[in-house]
Amino acid sequence: MIAQADSAPLQVTGIKTANYSARSGELVQCDANGGSFTVTLPGGPRVSQIIGVKLLETTGGNAVTVSRNGNAIEGEAADPSLSEASEYLELQYNGAGTWIDRTEQETSGIAAVATITASTTLTLDQEVVLCNNTSNITVTLPTAVGNSGKPYTLKKIGNNTATVTIDAAGSETIDGATTLLLYIRYDSVAIISDGSNWYISQDGRQPHAALVYRSSNQSIANGAEVRVNFNAAIYDRGGIADTTSDGRIEIRRAGVYTIMGYFGVENTNSIFTQCRISVNGTERTIGMLTSVTALYHRNLVHGTLFLNAGDYVNLIVIQDTGAAINSGTGSELGPWLTVAETR
Repeated sequence: MIAQADSAPLQVTGIKTANYSARSGELVQCDANGGSFTVTLPGGPRVSQIIGVKLLETTGGNAVTVSRNGNAIEGEAADPSLSEASEYLELQYNGAGTWIDRTEQETSGIAAVATITASTTLTLDQEVVLCNNTSNITVTLPTAVGNSGKPYTLKKIGNNTATVTIDAAGSETIDGATTLLLYIRYDSVAIISDGSNWYISQDGRQPHAALVYRSSNQSIANGAEVRVNFNAAIYDRGGIADTTSDGRIEIRRAGVYTIMGYFGVENTNSIFTQCRISVNGTERTIGMLTSVTALYHRNLVHGTLFLNAGDYVNLIVIQDTGAAINSGTGSELGPWLTVAETR
């Protein structure tokens, strides 16, 4: 929503690049990079009808003309035009043959949007901040003191694992913490000041989750605890899957996580198998010991744990056939480990 029409928001149109006839209650988005064109107002508008026109982009002096279509605008028989990027016009029909320009009274309701790529200290005239950083940055908030009711919305738009740290001024806090991090593309948070500290009014941070597996056989020694070295991922939301060096899942944000591990081996003998969840090298959850005779032997372990940032999760497996055997392979037959944050 960019502006308010009576009690209902204007409906934002798709981006227009050629002549267009506006309808009641629309906010017409325009792109004049390809050339000038005209947005025509309704010929028989209703009383109090509101229409907005916004020029998003333009080049080479191209402009968007707003055609009055027989009525006056502020008593003048002239068609206004928009020629600068982000220029906005909002009109309301008074029922007496005239459109009233209400741009000034509605401009204060248009959020100030800024895109940043490096560490920044926010100013009070900013409101929506899009973070398109490729390396870790810090966004420092102004003091909450004396700024009760001041809102900010911050959103990470970079398609990478670089973080955005939102840092409250001095000893001030955000929901009790001095900092808050955005990790994933499209993570967002809206905060507001109560005059002393900042509080989250809308939390759009996505839960971290990953599923890793073996794409090739791994030899599992007989009668020993063997750490599965995962080398592939089905998905990784949050950059927590390490499939290139340590073959595990590494936690980036403290929270409650649901963990599930699976172990399958290729063997036609009657064997004992078991899998366990290890956190920072210490076993935390142990699956049921199974003894079966089949081509594939399957064992499952699961648990819910509180994990801290920096913790790492491994799957430990055990088999007792009397000799080393190969694990299964692939996301269905091979061992896998999934970790999902609960939010």
